[in-house]
Amino acid sequence: MRKWRVLFSRKEALLQDLRAIEIHGARFYDLQFTPTEPPGAPAESARIGAEMIYASPRAGDHVMIEKIANVVTRVDKL
Repeated sequence: MRKWRVLFSRKEALLQDLRAIEIHGARFYDLQFTPTEPPGAPAESARIGAEMIYASPRAGDHVMIEKIANVVTRVDKL
């Protein structure tokens, strides 16, 4: 029997930039964030649905990024 593993990760990050967009009536956010660990980590980007992030996100917010299989699935403000 094969063992399937889901790669789940959580990391603290700083929101560098975000843009609210609408696609066919659905709201999304394009995010750019920098993980706080390790120091000097490169910036990353993601597009997530508005239901996957807290209300009124702003650039500069300290957040927790959750990923499954390296895909952002949730963003919470710290």
